Amino acid sequence: MNLREYDDSKRGLDERLARAMLGPLHPFVSAPFSAAQVALNPVQLTLILSRLVLDYQWRAAELARSFYDAERERVTGRTDRHDVYLSTSTPDYLTSAMRLAVAEFEKNIELAHSPDDVPNRPEPETEINKLTAHSVTLASHGDRATMRDAARSDPACLGWARVDPNPPACGFCTMLISRGPVYTSSEAAGDERNIFHPNDTCRVVPVFDDDDWAGKAAYEAANEAYISANKEASETGESVTAILDRRRRNAND
Repeated sequence: MNLREYDDSKRGLDERLARAMLGPLHPFVSAPFSAAQVALNPVQLTLILSRLVLDYQWRAAELARSFYDAERERVTGRTDRHDVYLSTSTPDYLTSAMRLAVAEFEKNIELAHSPDDVPNRPEPETEINKLTAHSVTLASHGDRATMRDAARSDPACLGWARVDPNPPACGFCTMLISRGPVYTSSEAAGDERNIFHPNDTCRVVPVFDDDDWAGKAAYEAANEAYISANKEASETGESVTAILDRRRRNAND
């Protein structure tokens, strides 16, 4: 499994989870939480969503394990698996996290359908999308943690690199990618930034050889773009990220 196959498969998992959530969440488009819970109360909703997320965490963890093993064998030629447990949240933790998200969802859905004059009234579809995005983020813990835990205990893994399988990346991410395989941990490479950077399509990948890793060609392109933007920045005073973002917009026009 190469990086493109891994990325496509993970996006497919995310999309399937989002579709699976439409069933239990659809009633809230037209009815407030108090009315919709006649068929589905908050406790039931929390449990249903928690089970969905945990199921997709396992699937994501298995996917990450397959990519890690394939990349390790491709680069090192070693066929001995570095076995570690798949990393997923405990059911109790996941239920607790979903309970908080459902409580926030309940509050906003009630406001969305309130007969009173509500400033900045929430939109039901927006609230459903927010809860779905939160659930997808929780499910993604499976692949991130599994890859991270494998690399931490594997002497064959030298570090991490950041790559965008769906370029062009934003200016900030281009700078991170342009540094190459220098990151000593997945967190340092920006593995958790997707929580705060929702449109980011980057991934972090384990590095087993500083001269050969998934996404090296993207690093070379990003490094060239960064050097060019840095030169322009020194001449104009504009920030490097602003220059990279402007060039990306122009390329997309």
